[in-house]
Amino acid sequence: MQLKYKKQPHQTKAINSIVELFQGQLKQESCYDIFDGEAVCSNSLTLDKETILTNLHSIQKENGIELSYLESLDFSIEMETGTGKTYVYIKTVLELYENYGWNKFIVLVPSIAIREGVLSSLKSLENHFKDEYRFPYNYFEYDSSRLGALKHFIRDDGLEIMVMTIDSFKSANTVLNMPREDTAKMS
Repeated sequence: MQLKYKKQPHQTKAINSIVELFQGQLKQESCYDIFDGEAVCSNSLTLDKETILTNLHSIQKENGIELSYLESLDFSIEMETGTGKTYVYIKTVLELYENYGWNKFIVLVPSIAIREGVLSSLKSLENHFKDEYRFPYNYFEYDSSRLGALKHFIRDDGLEIMVMTIDSFKSANTVLNMPREDTAKMS
């Protein structure tokens, strides 16, 4: 059975707000840095905080939201249950890649059940997005016993989406939390 997705105006508005938050960001052409002698592909933010704050205020005014100060670079889009949050953040990832070249995304979810739902949504949305976006993307479930997938995530210059639970992210034995010299030895 093939699911049909219909674009909803509130979803488009949320996605556009996130993309517009970074208006003026240069498109990332090369993502490689050298980390402990290894080539690592990472996202790069070239905007200063003043530009982001100006963009934020513009979005807040447009949406009738009280203007806020920029205390950190942590932002949220709040949506009610059943309004298509998963669709919004998956499409936002694709838009951020298309507009700014950002290609590394980690989706943190609160439980294993939600992680499985996100992976299922990523799979079912592949065909939906295939015609709109002419670039491939890879997604996978974080598993500390499968270092090959994590190495691919770190080194590949294509669009990569890693899905993991908050508990696995916080875990002391998570590869992501290892000291740097140990992380470099993953190869």
